[in-house]
Amino acid sequence: TPTIEIQKRYIFGIDSANTLNNLSYYVDHENIVFLAGGNAVIQNIITGKQQFIGTTTQDFRSIGLVGSKGVLVIVRTPLSSRESVRLCVYDSRSLREQRILKFDFGHETTTKNTLPISNDNLVAIALNSNAKVFLAITKSSDGLIVVCWNIDDGNIITSSNLGELKIDMQQQVSFCNSGSNSRGALLFCVHDSKLCRINCLRIDERSSITTLHSIFINEELEGRNDDINCHCWILHSVIVVLGTKSGVLLIVEDGKVATSLEGHINSSISRLVGIDKGFVVSCCNSRFYVYKQNEISNEYEQTQSILVKESSHIERNFSPCIMASSPDGNKVCSVVPGENRLCIFDPHSGELECGGFQDRREKYFCGHRGTINDIDTCLRKQHLITVGMDCTVRIWDYEKGEQRICRSYEEEPLSVSFHPSGHYAAIGFPDKVC
Repeated sequence: TPTIEIQKRYIFGIDSANTLNNLSYYVDHENIVFLAGGNAVIQNIITGKQQFIGTTTQDFRSIGLVGSKGVLVIVRTPLSSRESVRLCVYDSRSLREQRILKFDFGHETTTKNTLPISNDNLVAIALNSNAKVFLAITKSSDGLIVVCWNIDDGNIITSSNLGELKIDMQQQVSFCNSGSNSRGALLFCVHDSKLCRINCLRIDERSSITTLHSIFINEELEGRNDDINCHCWILHSVIVVLGTKSGVLLIVEDGKVATSLEGHINSSISRLVGIDKGFVVSCCNSRFYVYKQNEISNEYEQTQSILVKESSHIERNFSPCIMASSPDGNKVCSVVPGENRLCIFDPHSGELECGGFQDRREKYFCGHRGTINDIDTCLRKQHLITVGMDCTVRIWDYEKGEQRICRSYEEEPLSVSFHPSGHYAAIGFPDKVC
């Protein structure tokens, strides 16, 4: 039987759930990378062009991605328990595969390159600023374990139990982006909903992980019950910012809360990203808040409040599901849920770029919020039409990689058919056809 080779042209969609890192990364000033459909997608935010790093086999799925210094590491887990988890290392500029590191999961002892858990127990991942150390937090019978690998040879550097840290959906980890400290050790921050730890990874003949500082959120807020939602490192510094469920911002310096910013944001903080001498906050009220350090008082002050409106006719608040800053901290990209518009803005001036295009068209690179029920193509135009569980009908230009139309309905559309002219469509609902 003849074989048909399918070539990807454009991916509408993003894996914003069920991934280890619900983040995108700037490869350089013009390109971001994110996970979609089992692929790593590199998208140019100026031209909209996409490039793809696909899975080497259909038996694997990409569940995590981290990037730094021209290196992308994609975590791929097997659909079969007989296969090993793979760390696939790529050059982010050429997209060439540099090496594949295989790890034999399912053992209870940590050996040269063995992780002591099953492949369902990965919790969080991180890559240090010079792309030499890969870190994973995993679940085991003894609680949470952090394991660090040498990216060059795939050997485990060291591992450690994280003690009091609990397993929950807020688990996050990241390396300090300023590199090593004065003693040559790497700093990384990890937290759950109640406890934040700043740890030190020493790499030498006696490699080890030690906890430098522990911050208990309820103690810092004088007994008030609150949760840590997210954290970030301010660029080129060793300062950590914590964001809470009640909208409080905690600035942590030398392991102590130096500043508590309260009353500025009356909404749960969903994401934080560091920029030069400051940070950007995203909340559940459709706004981004930019904080910069005052050069005279050294206090962090809110300098920008940026409102992003959804272009659909449904008025509602949203919380950006993805946010990343460019390498120099002069651009921030985010994804607007719902229609999932790619939003780029300058955190210093507050200027909003609608997709980064000169003609200011809004660019869509994400798909439906939920299952797609039906799809049809137009015979005479380069258009697709889809209907989904999110009660929307969407028309896509698959050559330009754009969503052209999005319409919302009160009922869930179940089927759709395009007229050959492309001017009409029949949409099937549970009790009618429109």
